[in-house]
Amino acid sequence: MLTTKKLSISQAATYYSKDNYYTKQQGEYFGELKEELGLSDLTHESFQNLLHGVHPTTGEQLGSKRNKNSVPAFDFTFSPPKSISIAYELAIAKGDLNLANAIIKAHDNSVNTALGNIEKEVIQIENEKSINEKRVRKKFKTGKMITAKFQHDINRDLAPQLHTHCVTMNITMYNGKWRAIDASNFLKKRGNFN
Repeated sequence: MLTTKKLSISQAATYYSKDNYYTKQQGEYFGELKEELGLSDLTHESFQNLLHGVHPTTGEQLGSKRNKNSVPAFDFTFSPPKSISIAYELAIAKGDLNLANAIIKAHDNSVNTALGNIEKEVIQIENEKSINEKRVRKKFKTGKMITAKFQHDINRDLAPQLHTHCVTMNITMYNGKWRAIDASNFLKKRGNFN
């Protein structure tokens, strides 16, 4: 299952000030912009910089400056069926690390496949273009994003729930320029990208 929501700067800050939810476990970056941004390991500092629209290695502003009403990121949360979470917890409890690792690997492969499809088919910008001497708004796929993945095996209520938060930064690149993502196609569909 996939759920999608917008994250504001204040929501992202709440996660850190309240319980550091996203970065309790080591995460990793995913996406075509990883190399462009000079990212390797996910760090708290690079994650915070990206949320504030700042290049994590150069300090350059990525697009327009963010304010309290900005949407710095989108949280795509991938969760397998509850039975998978229970099977994972039982494997851990019985000491069957081979099965536990196989479940984690299958889940992570599924998340990476889905993220790759989102990056290729869903990430877009809205741009003005001249057509027959008229300015019209058109959407263009960019195929570029940067996402911070955080995998958890329990939810906030401490119940078994294998899931991965994929915090997709509200930046993409089009024709060599940093742009905000046009999220209309995935927010209105509530996670259904068909």
